[in-house]
Amino acid sequence: GVDLAFLCDTYHHFEYPQNMLASIRRALRRNGELVIVDFKRVPNLSSEWVMEHVRAGEEVVTMEVLRAGFVLVERQDFLQSNYFLRFRKSD
Repeated sequence: GVDLAFLCDTYHHFEYPQNMLASIRRALRRNGELVIVDFKRVPNLSSEWVMEHVRAGEEVVTMEVLRAGFVLVERQDFLQSNYFLRFRKSD
């Protein structure tokens, strides 16, 4: 099993996020973690490119991951154009 899955500027490309998250969850060991770093998608703040090409913002991503059987354990806001989320596989 895998201890940590790290996705950087990748999650927004997932066309079928629930399938991908289920696969990642299966690969993780008990208490394994998923870290997602992706673009902030905020109307009137994010670039036109981000608004057109990034499928979902932090709120939607968080809900999708929680729905897939993870719990949010850390959120950091130290990056200018990206968010950092750390999830743990729930039992």
